[in-house]
Amino acid sequence: MLTRLNELYYHKLKVRFTTSKRVEMHCWFGAVLRNRFLKAADTILDENGTSLRFLLDKLPLHSEHFMFKRLEGGFPKAFLFRFDEIAPRLSGFSLDPDRVYTIELIVIGNYSRYINLFSRAIEQMFSEGFGHPIVPMSLIDISEGDDSYLYCRGRELGELSYPISFKETLNQFNIGKQYLQLELSFNTPTSLISRPGKVDILGYQSRLNNFPSLYQFIRSVCYRLASLIMIYCDPQAFVSEEDMNDAVDAFVADVAPALLLDASISWQHCYSSPRKEGATYKMNGYIGRLVFGTVPQIYLPVLHFASDLAVGNDVNYGLGAFGLRYREEITD
Repeated sequence: MLTRLNELYYHKLKVRFTTSKRVEMHCWFGAVLRNRFLKAADTILDENGTSLRFLLDKLPLHSEHFMFKRLEGGFPKAFLFRFDEIAPRLSGFSLDPDRVYTIELIVIGNYSRYINLFSRAIEQMFSEGFGHPIVPMSLIDISEGDDSYLYCRGRELGELSYPISFKETLNQFNIGKQYLQLELSFNTPTSLISRPGKVDILGYQSRLNNFPSLYQFIRSVCYRLASLIMIYCDPQAFVSEEDMNDAVDAFVADVAPALLLDASISWQHCYSSPRKEGATYKMNGYIGRLVFGTVPQIYLPVLHFASDLAVGNDVNYGLGAFGLRYREEITD
């Protein structure tokens, strides 16, 4: 499984902005950010007159690929936002004037070739603003790493320089046979099931009452990474659905003996801003922390790499963000 993911990579960009007036909304910040970005992306065109929104919504797999039919109704998008620094409440958020705010934009795989379109869409999103009433905002800059600026105060600058690849992440870890104590923190609502009320009662996760076991969590992470590499990096990373399933099952098998040591999670929900007809979109998931013992070291690079990419439902609304801490277990 690990070698299959070698070609997977993403870019992480820091986006800084300010607002001239206070903004306060009683809805989930990630939903506002996602919706306003896609609205702006509708107006940003490439040299062929194709909008960024169209490019993001079009599944790039060939129609004969074994995953095409499964994914054409909905597939993981090539971008997501992280906004850990803003730390919005589930019930709403506020932005104060003359303060610099930072969010992160993750662009996955070969869709980094559209980075100029992303930069223009972000600039457009902030200039259009958000809030009730709408408050225009100012994009300060977009940077990658500590010294590479792609955009600064109205001027497009350099190119992407710092891809974060799974292969390089894997090489950072000296994988042995030791076991870890692992703490997972669910920073925004994280759900591994389809939807409450629409769950297959015969499914594995339903038999666990939808509790996010480490086995299911790592399995979900693996399937997300497998989908991303086939869509945005290497369509031939897996040659068939059976090949993909066998690779995932073989990889996660050794996590089954891991022991839950501590749990402090709660099921939470948040809402999008109202649509024109007044309806809101409700999102759910667990927030809190789980601590596991007897976790094989081999899972560490996968979780570390995936922590920027989130997992579960509504990732593009800012859900599924997780972090991890770990230490080597002392065994007799």
